[in-house]
Amino acid sequence: WKRLCLPLKVSAIEDHVWGDIDLVAVKGDIPIAIISCKVSLHGRFTETLFWSLLYRILTRIKVVLATPDAGRGREGQWVSEWGTPENPTKDRLLAESYLDGVYVENVEEWCKGIRPGQGTIFGGIVRPLSELPEDIKKWAEEAEKFYSYHGAKEDEGKRLSDFF
Repeated sequence: WKRLCLPLKVSAIEDHVWGDIDLVAVKGDIPIAIISCKVSLHGRFTETLFWSLLYRILTRIKVVLATPDAGRGREGQWVSEWGTPENPTKDRLLAESYLDGVYVENVEEWCKGIRPGQGTIFGGIVRPLSELPEDIKKWAEEAEKFYSYHGAKEDEGKRLSDFF
């Protein structure tokens, strides 16, 4: 778990903080992915992007977003928050640049105005939530190879700040 805390440079009170961590997928003692869960993107998506950038700079831990596609536009008229791969919204462009995945499940109670036949257009890193477990398994295999190759046993119990 110490691999998940982020170092602070200037605080005399604390030497680390915890990022936007809702769920963590681990294999043994190795954190594989941080799953940020949001019911809506409004006002909170940038928080996930910020923490993702820090984790990307400081670790090999994947950061993904799990969310319904709450839509945007006028009330009663559902339009995907993510656009399409060919006509992406700003949120999709940011996610593709700074996250390792966006996993969407269109739950009717959170997707106001969505009609039968409507849904998120998947492509790139915007994928169905049902695909997240397989991706985590794949990332776990990759992490296991990396940590075994780079001698992670000698790093056990260290914080990120111990490496800087």
